[in-house]
Order: sequence, then structure tokens, then C-alpha cells
Amino acid sequence: RGIQLAKTRLATYLERAREALLDIAIDLGDFPEDSDSEDDGTSDDEEESGELRLEYKHLSEMIDMVVPRHKQLRSFEVIVSDFLLMAATLKVLEEIPEAPALETLSLYNHDEFDDMDFFEPTRFTNLHVLPFHGKAPRLKNVALWGVHLDWERTSLTLFKDLEELELAYHPEDVRPTYKQYAHILSQCPNLKVLALCHSGPRGDMIEWSENVNA
Repeated sequence: RGIQLAKTRLATYLERAREALLDIAIDLGDFPEDSDSEDDGTSDDEEESGELRLEYKHLSEMIDMVVPRHKQLRSFEVIVSDFLLMAATLKVLEEIPEAPALETLSLYNHDEFDDMDFFEPTRFTNLHVLPFHGKAPRLKNVALWGVHLDWERTSLTLFKDLEELELAYHPEDVRPTYKQYAHILSQCPNLKVLALCHSGPRGDMIEWSENVNA
């Protein structure tokens, strides 16, 4: 199975890397189902729930392999299609004490949003995560698709000195305020690339003005 092969390759890669810097990419979207595709009488909802639990298990196992080597991470990328999986990833990243060698962080959630005004699932709307306790002094490149962090704390720590920042597919209620957004940019004097797609500060120009003057 593709996912089993990926886990085996990851384990081998980590073993052979020894003390070298690591470039880790976990993409669950490219793997076929591990179970047989024959009709077993389960409903579509049951099948989808089972697939999600299986992906959660695979993701947890792979991240657990990487966490002990967090000081060696040079780049870390995770691609999922359900925010439950991304929330689990963020929880782990929040518990890692530091990432001293990390240069690139890419988190992509390809879950489809029916409403770009309100984030779903709503229980994760107020998820205020600061990966690596904000300790990633070499971080230069960040990409967040459908993933929101603690904008206030990241602007003070994790996002300092960025060279590239990509924000995409953030529903209105999880975007940074204009003041938070402006502060993020002010902390990045070396920023060379800023890419926005269905993202940016929340509200409109009138709200931005009120936010700044508040």
C-alpha cells in the first residue's frame, strides 16, 4: 500500500539522515485507500469516517517519527484534506519546544469551505496555536492554506524576519485583524514575496481604519 510504503521510507530516511538537516513533506492526499474498494454494505458517511480515522492514524504515526528530530528540521510540510487532521498536526507543533534549524513551514488544508465568512468546523475557530513556542529563529518561508494560527503571538515571534509569506483560503472570522496583519508585515523588513488568495486582514477598508485608530 502507498501509505505503508511512505511510512517505511520515512523511517529509513530518518535513520540514514543521522544528524543531518531534514526536509520533511507529508502529503496524505496522494495515497490510495488502504482498504479494499469492494462494496461492503457501509454507507458513504461511514466509509468517509473510516477513511478519516485511518488518515488520522497514519498522520499521527508519521509525525511521531519526526518529533524527536525537531532540532534537525530544515523544512516541514503537511498537506491534508480535513481540518481535523491539521488540528492534530498543530497540536503537536505547539508542543515542540523549538525548531532552531527550520527555514520553511508549509501547512496546507485542502478542505472545501462552503462559506468564506465562517470557519468550519466551528469548534476550531478559536484555535490559537503558536508552533514551536515561537522559537524558530531561522524561519524564512511560511505558507498557510486554510490554516490559522495565533496571529498576535506569531507576529511577535514566529513571523519575525520572514522573506516569503503566503496566506490563502482563510474564512473571514479566522483572519487577522488589520492591526495584527500590519504588525506581521512590520516585523518582516526583508519580506520579498507576499502572496494572498482569499485571505488577508478581516473586514473592509472602513473597518481597517477603525481598527487602526482604536
